[in-house]
Amino acid sequence: HLEKTTEMNHLYDFYAPLLTEKQRSLWELYFFDDWSLAEIAEHQGVSRQAIFESLKRAQKSLLAFEEKLALWQKHQQR
Repeated sequence: HLEKTTEMNHLYDFYAPLLTEKQRSLWELYFFDDWSLAEIAEHQGVSRQAIFESLKRAQKSLLAFEEKLALWQKHQQR
């Protein structure tokens, strides 16, 4: 699980500007500021499930960007 989180954060470093402002905000609260889904949901005034789904969509976007652009893969090869 830690390796997956680390990989996703590397992808975030490369592709964050391509995410929406809201996706970036939620990502940073969850992964960088260590907020729980419940804390973020309360702060945003939405359900925990809504936060979970938003983070899942952001993750899918990051993976899709990497699949198309391969910036992280190229960086690792250097």
